Amino acid sequence: MADIRDAQAVNQALRDKDTVIHLAAMKRVDLSEAECREAATINVIGTINVLDAFKGNTFILMSTDKAVEPCNCYGATKLVAEKLVMERAKRS
Repeated sequence: MADIRDAQAVNQALRDKDTVIHLAAMKRVDLSEAECREAATINVIGTINVLDAFKGNTFILMSTDKAVEPCNCYGATKLVAEKLVMERAKRS
């Protein structure tokens, strides 16, 4: 078990993995609003860490309907995470 914001731990966990299903997130909307910076580091920086560490073939991000038209911090961080994954997929 590790913090997704810890790049070294994420690198170690994903070594030699061919598939990732990325579910990690700050999921509590109320807490994300109260602690927007924490939600951003978990949902955005954490996703960047997973993307950077993953060298396999299949990457799946589970997101949320709240990211479609975000009206709060939580939805905005999930939208950014989705865009990061889509952008990385274009480069592959």
